[in-house]
Amino acid sequence: MGSVPAGDEEADPVTSARPPVLLGTVAIEPNRWGAVRSGGFPVTVLSEWLPTIAAAGFGGLELWERHATFVDEHEVERIVRGPVPVVVFNSYALWDDPEPFARDEVARWVDRFGAAGVKFNVGNDAKARDVYVERLARFDEQLSPGVRLLCECHAGTLAEDPDLASAMFDEVAPAERLQAIVHLGRTPTDETRAFMERLGDRVGHVHLQLAEEGPTTDPASLAADLRIGAELLRTFGFEGSWTIEFSHGLMTNRDEPGYILEWASRDLRALRDALGP
Repeated sequence: MGSVPAGDEEADPVTSARPPVLLGTVAIEPNRWGAVRSGGFPVTVLSEWLPTIAAAGFGGLELWERHATFVDEHEVERIVRGPVPVVVFNSYALWDDPEPFARDEVARWVDRFGAAGVKFNVGNDAKARDVYVERLARFDEQLSPGVRLLCECHAGTLAEDPDLASAMFDEVAPAERLQAIVHLGRTPTDETRAFMERLGDRVGHVHLQLAEEGPTTDPASLAADLRIGAELLRTFGFEGSWTIEFSHGLMTNRDEPGYILEWASRDLRALRDALGP
């Protein structure tokens, strides 16, 4: 395994006043999009990297679902008992499937890991808007009290429209239960501001995407730029959590866990500097 410089020790990711910063395990999975091995099976044995992730100072994991659902029970148990808690379970259950089994099964996995949140994506069929609301309401019913439902407002889904997303969420659950995920790069975009203006009280989590920030990136400049985005979010009352979703090495000839973790560790330190004490 590659070595990663140690970061600041995190407080409890659920109760700490500091915003939790998680590692998205999709970042260290070369087969995240099925380009390495057929069938979508992960090639990273996540449990082997948990000590390195812990040493880097991450406050928890946003667990790519196939690091749990496509492995054996022994690996699941190693993750459950590992040194880095699963704070968010990252689900890709389909919302266009009329059968609820896969979405209901997500709730079981959330309970298994004791996750405080679950990431999901709604579908992209505008005609199915009311159906998605019904399925989201059922999903809400299956999850334990206290679990945050985190909708990734992703391009290609109805939730990419902040007005549509806001209206759908309002029909299902209050803001402390059902929240939105926004994407942020090195600096915020007009789209970031639009989401905060419309969904500010519901934005509870950020996916930080820094794959383009390579070895020539100055860490101090990166932190300064990230501070701009963090301060923008704070002007709308954001006090939520963060996931470093993608870091340098993604889709390169160095797309492997050790190398990417080195840069994700740098990104963690830069974000911590941006967020302040």
